[in-house]
Amino acid sequence: MAASGSNATPGKLLIQDLENIQSFLGTQKRAVKQEQFTKMLDNQVKAWVTRINEMNIKPEEAARVGELLGEGPWLDQHHEVLSEALASKMDGAAAGNQARARRPLQTLTCFAAYLTESDCQILSDPDIHNVNKVQRLVAKCVKLGLHLPRETTTKQIIKTAIDCGMKVGEGADTLRIVNEFKQQLKSKIKHMEKKSLLVMFPDNPGKLPKDIYDAVFEEELPSPPQNSAGAESSKVVARKSHSLVKKVSLNDNPMSSMMQQMDHMMKSNMGGVNPMMLMMAGIQQFMGADKGDAHGAANLQIFGNKRKTKALPNAAEADRTSPEQKALLE
Repeated sequence: MAASGSNATPGKLLIQDLENIQSFLGTQKRAVKQEQFTKMLDNQVKAWVTRINEMNIKPEEAARVGELLGEGPWLDQHHEVLSEALASKMDGAAAGNQARARRPLQTLTCFAAYLTESDCQILSDPDIHNVNKVQRLVAKCVKLGLHLPRETTTKQIIKTAIDCGMKVGEGADTLRIVNEFKQQLKSKIKHMEKKSLLVMFPDNPGKLPKDIYDAVFEEELPSPPQNSAGAESSKVVARKSHSLVKKVSLNDNPMSSMMQQMDHMMKSNMGGVNPMMLMMAGIQQFMGADKGDAHGAANLQIFGNKRKTKALPNAAEADRTSPEQKALLE
């Protein structure tokens, strides 16, 4: 329903405009090629993120916007960016009564376009430690004014570095690099003046505001890398809850590994092996693992012989036997 008159709040106008633009995009999807349509969506996302960040919106209006976005022709990456912008806006609204509201997160979708030739050389140099390479990335972000990158932007920055030649493993290794980047960036901006930041960065650095462009590229012009590793950066993770990180953690835990093996054995019945006996054997092996004792800890003799054996007389006791007793015994 169209908003009109004095009831036309910014949120209602946004809802009306979003309905209209999604209707238009729906018709364009059937009329143009997929590549061209994707570019249209990219441009629309940038415009809508900027608009959401610059307006006030009520919770019920934000809920309706979220519903509309779910009905629109957006691709997964667009849904993610728009949803983050909306969530960030609501977080800021929740902090409206506080002395300092949360500043909006920033989005940069093509970090490679902002790299210079020297950036690429440092990132690809195998003799330079990854910590120093992360420092280079952080310095670039600080110059750009990219102080509060979204999670997707942070992952994209690390992906770009890997594509340029920075050697990083998968799963937990990429998480460590992401955390190192976050910590260094937080440390750099901690005592900097809190000023207005650019929320949406253009894919082409030439479209940056002149003062930002001059500060970043005063000494060297952007020179994006021509070749990238591509697939090597496809599994960058930013959270410990990611399945790749969980899998590594589970494999590193000997008790968890043992319990997995026991569960598998019991499910397969192991040819009639008693599950309780199997569990106790596993515990005994685990208790002795730290000491390198294949038989388990000395005080955990689960399967030891429980019968008490009679002690044999020692040599001293044998010598105290009298000759008469020896004669009788003979």
